[in-house]
Amino acid sequence: MICDIMEFFDKEHIFVVVGATNNTEKSGYRVFKDLKDSGFNVIGVNKRIGGKEDIVDTPSYDSLSSFYERITKFFDEKKKLEAVRKTVVVLVVPPKNAIEALHEAIDHGVKKVWFQPGSESEEAVALCKENGIAELHGQCIMVKHP
Repeated sequence: MICDIMEFFDKEHIFVVVGATNNTEKSGYRVFKDLKDSGFNVIGVNKRIGGKEDIVDTPSYDSLSSFYERITKFFDEKKKLEAVRKTVVVLVVPPKNAIEALHEAIDHGVKKVWFQPGSESEEAVALCKENGIAELHGQCIMVKHP
């Protein structure tokens, strides 16, 4: 389900950047830093470094699940559900990894996904449609955010 771009940009949203990194040469770094510098709530997910090092001075996670588990550990299930409702998953990974992250997002009930150019696939877009997820693809979040 494709939706209006502005539905994605609420300062209350939590942008979970899958593929976030400290490598300044990579898109995952540029997307994460741009959203953070623009005042958005940003969380980095990277299965290789998540939990081992911060990303741009922000705690990172190895998966979407580990982020939600941390919320539940320190708060409660209600706070987790509120976080899920506010989550926008931003995929900055190859299509194969995007599908993997998308399945995890579906398992948690995430309803907004942004595919950075090159992360989308027909299968991923169809999966969003089948699961009632608002998705955007073919557009760079750094160019489109207010």
